[in-house]
Amino acid sequence: MDSSKPKDSLQNSILSYLIEDAIRKLRKKHKLSKQSKSVASSIQSTIEAFTSLRQELKTTSTFTLMAWHELFLRCHELYGTLGGILTADHWQAPAFGSNGVNEVGDEQRKIIANLNDYKRDQHPMGLLWEHAYAKAFLIHSFMEVPTAFATTSGMAALTVAALVVRQRLPKEYRIAVGEHSYFENHELLHMMFPAERIVLFDERQPASLRAMRPNAIFFDLLANDPSMTVADVSGILSVAARMGHHVDVVVDTACTSMEHFRVPVMTRVTGKVSIIGFESLNKYHQFGLDRTTGGVLWAYGILNDMVYRVRDHAGVIIPESAAATLPTPYRSLHKQYLNRLQHNAMYLAKAMQDISNIRVSYPGLPSHTGHVVAKRVGYFGSFISVEFPGQSWRKYRPVMRSILAEAKKKNVPIVSGSSFGMPITRIYTWSPRSQFEKPFLRIAPGLESPEDIARIRGVVIPVLRNCVKEYR
Repeated sequence: MDSSKPKDSLQNSILSYLIEDAIRKLRKKHKLSKQSKSVASSIQSTIEAFTSLRQELKTTSTFTLMAWHELFLRCHELYGTLGGILTADHWQAPAFGSNGVNEVGDEQRKIIANLNDYKRDQHPMGLLWEHAYAKAFLIHSFMEVPTAFATTSGMAALTVAALVVRQRLPKEYRIAVGEHSYFENHELLHMMFPAERIVLFDERQPASLRAMRPNAIFFDLLANDPSMTVADVSGILSVAARMGHHVDVVVDTACTSMEHFRVPVMTRVTGKVSIIGFESLNKYHQFGLDRTTGGVLWAYGILNDMVYRVRDHAGVIIPESAAATLPTPYRSLHKQYLNRLQHNAMYLAKAMQDISNIRVSYPGLPSHTGHVVAKRVGYFGSFISVEFPGQSWRKYRPVMRSILAEAKKKNVPIVSGSSFGMPITRIYTWSPRSQFEKPFLRIAPGLESPEDIARIRGVVIPVLRNCVKEYR
């Protein structure tokens, strides 16, 4: 295994924050739960477990990546306990009036009849996280005070956005969908709108929207496709503002995080354009913990109570225990985390671009068609797409196995698993069963230090070169 070295400052900061945030929440809960001895006992033991983890992190002066990851895994497990304890004495339909029988737990005086007394509609735990997210990431102005709405998943957030749009459409309408959008987004939108009402457009060429004259536009800021298409978001918003009729614009920021949509979102909003943004909470907003599923959406230029009402009736609010498991949003650390992921992706992508007979897509490379636009947005993404032209998706499985085998031989931590933004580099095959996307190999670097990502490069690059020779 890699030799011991000084603690990585970012890895240390992320784990420290996760521990401190959990302890803070537990102590607050302890003050409110003195009437429940069993809950108080569980809180105390969990605080002690987090404190022990914190002490071990502080007193260890040197780390290997795997030693740090072992502590991270323990934190991951404790966060599962955290969500349960914070909501242990809560009811999904808590009482809002009582003659002395307690069916409220520590939510005394927080439950209001017909507002949050049924947690499918609203709950204090979710509201607390939503306010923290809005404060950290959404732009507030004199005219706009956007609200965040947490959902069961990113796809549930898109469902809410699409239902809001559908209620606002005229009798005759047209929906423009980015042709490079996430394949699951395509699947869902084709379930919710008649196919004849949907037109596809190239997100890189927003001028095409003028002839389409859509009433609503759906696209990804950074596409979940083999080419990692970067949308010209400023151009799209500009064309929408000059459409001559009201346009609802729905943007998926899951691959970039809302952090990189802050600038363009407020530059083109007019009275004729409403913007709804959404993203998954499974990736970036848990700092790689991947502990619970969730999504979030927000709106500019549209009544927030409409989004709230649709989420309410659709029954897709984030579960209370899931909201309790999410770390409190911390924008400064979030940016550092994203920058590390991007740095590692850029490092590997530069090394891969010289391998002949494979197609490497990463917006950070000057050769990428979306490089200039992505540079303007300020983020190139945290993963790389690799294609072997002319090869079946089944050919990618042997490539993954070869990389894992070589990594094991050299004691380099790499895993095969879906998703991105994790602490350890992942490789996986993308969308082998969707009619809306062709498969490709994704490499999603983790939080490795410069020394560790160099060791990953020493595994991945030779294996890819050998596979190219084999498939030639």
